[in-house]
Amino acid sequence: MLASKPTYRTTSPRQTRELAKAFLRSVTPRHRHATVIGLVGELGAGKTTFVQGAAEGLGLRVRMPSPTFLIQRNYPLPRTAAFRTLYHFDWYRIHTKRELDTTEFFRILGSSHAMVLVEWADRIKRYLPKDAYIIHLRHGKDSHERIIKLPPMR
Repeated sequence: MLASKPTYRTTSPRQTRELAKAFLRSVTPRHRHATVIGLVGELGAGKTTFVQGAAEGLGLRVRMPSPTFLIQRNYPLPRTAAFRTLYHFDWYRIHTKRELDTTEFFRILGSSHAMVLVEWADRIKRYLPKDAYIIHLRHGKDSHERIIKLPPMR
């Protein structure tokens, strides 16, 4: 079981993906709206790698590039998953609500069967649900090390 306010150190992308899978096992689906996980960290801190691990934890077996230029990618999940669809957003190029309105984000929030992962969630975090899980990632001392702070578990 994950600790209440854990900070982890990973030394490879594989370890970061495994941590994401473990974290997903502790996430409680929301019943009134989408379950949202926001990822915060500088370029190269491991946000997309964490998303890839979370997707693997939900049973998704596809290549998952960052949707930096597309803003959003949607992935149907296997019937065994607690969610029907994984929505992967990258807000690196989003700075205003008007820009966010051009995506399906607000419609998707209304679906309790949606898992939403948002890279660069700090860009306009006021539009995230109050109960969103926020994960902070940063570079460690060497080029392969990542420091990952998971949110308190509810």
